[in-house]
Amino acid sequence: MLKQCITARAALAELKQADASTRETLQYGTALLEGFRYLKQLVDIGVLRELEFGREKLFIHPKMMQLLTRDDNGVTPYPSVAQ
Repeated sequence: MLKQCITARAALAELKQADASTRETLQYGTALLEGFRYLKQLVDIGVLRELEFGREKLFIHPKMMQLLTRDDNGVTPYPSVAQ
């Protein structure tokens, strides 16, 4: 009887651990999806550019790349922010 009780407790502990792992995985997946949606919105309004390399997607900030690769520091404002 004692052996069965210990086995049941061990099984219950494993289930709790598996449930926590599943919950963490779902939270991670939800966060990734939310982040991807945010990046897509930035692409839609013209802040980022999306480039695909094989299975990977890169989100590039063109104005930042311009600042890094040119000697001048002139950056034009975004159309919706321009006055």
